[in-house]
Amino acid sequence: MAEVHISSLVIQVRPENLSRTLDEIKCNEFAEVHLSSPEGKIIATLETQSRFEVTEAIEDFRDIDGVLNVVMVYHQMEDAALMDDVYESSDIPDKKRVETTL
Repeated sequence: MAEVHISSLVIQVRPENLSRTLDEIKCNEFAEVHLSSPEGKIIATLETQSRFEVTEAIEDFRDIDGVLNVVMVYHQMEDAALMDDVYESSDIPDKKRVETTL
């Protein structure tokens, strides 16, 4: 069975390293950055094909100069075949943008 692993991470970096760290995280093929704060907090998600890729990405982020901590706060594994369903945009409810502070 092919798998899809979805994880969310909180990454704490030194504020002076924030811009460079964001660039490095965005270079990871599995990562997407959703929020960051000037204080050095980053919210990111990973979508991988195995738990090993999740662990490898987390270790890669920990090795970035200026990263203080990486915490996985959510992980879900699904059958990849179930994730292949295509949804029409009309099937997805509208979401109001919520401003979030870290």
